[in-house]
Amino acid sequence: MPLLFDTYDPRPSPCRVYLTEERYQHICTRHPELTDHVDLIQQAVERPWFITADEHDDLVENYYSKGVYPGLANLWLRVVVKQGKILTAYLVGNLKKETIIWIRSSS
Repeated sequence: MPLLFDTYDPRPSPCRVYLTEERYQHICTRHPELTDHVDLIQQAVERPWFITADEHDDLVENYYSKGVYPGLANLWLRVVVKQGKILTAYLVGNLKKETIIWIRSSS
């Protein structure tokens, strides 16, 4: 399956994260506002505000970045990753209560 990007997150022990064409088509079908925005998804993985543990699946982590979508500075981009593979990505207005496993330092 062709990859659209293959990168690493910013944690001290970086995790590999990649996006396949198939998963990006899934994202665009369900969340058409992210069509032509692979760069925003990659940015959310490489420079998230924080990463959380998923409340339903121990193998899933959620990457969050705020204000990355043009014109919608109040929304968060949530990228859902399972064992390095991006499953989906979408915009959210309100955050759920989740356990933060990594947070960007202020420096």
